[in-house]
Amino acid sequence: MLGGAFGLLAEVLFAVVWMGSAVFFLYAAGHGLADDLRLRAAGVRVSALALHARAERITTTDSDGSTSTSTRHFTTVRFRDDVGTTREVEIDGYHPSGRAVSVIYLRHRPETARPASAAGAGHLVLDAFEIVFALSFVLFGLAFFRAWFAGPW
Repeated sequence: MLGGAFGLLAEVLFAVVWMGSAVFFLYAAGHGLADDLRLRAAGVRVSALALHARAERITTTDSDGSTSTSTRHFTTVRFRDDVGTTREVEIDGYHPSGRAVSVIYLRHRPETARPASAAGAGHLVLDAFEIVFALSFVLFGLAFFRAWFAGPW
C-alpha cells in the first residue's frame, strides 16, 4: 500500500480505471451477444458470390522491442437481398473468387452481412465466455472496493 494522500489517490484512480474498463468490456460483450442472437433469430441467409479477396497485415511491437505480424483476410461478396437489390459487401475470412459463400444479414441492414458461420453455436459460446470473463473483472473490482472501504483506517 502506498502512503499518504498520493497513495490514496493512486488507489482510487486504479479502482475507477479498473471498474470503468471492466464495465465497458462487459457492455461490449453483452452487445456482441445481443447482436449475434438477433442475427441468429432474425437473420436472412442467402448465397453470395465471392468477387475478390484481400489480406491485411498487422505488425505490432511489444514493449521489449519484439515484433509480431498477423494477417487478417477479407472477401468482397455480391448477393441479392430479400427485396431484390444487388449488394456488394466485405466480409471476414478468405473465400476464393467465383465460389458461393453463405452469408447472413439483418433484413433492415443488409450492408452488414457476415459469413453464415458467424451465427453459429460456436460464436455464441465465445460470446458467453466473454461475458463471464468480463463479469469476473467486475466482481473482482467490487471485492476490491469492499476490502478498501473496510480497510485498516
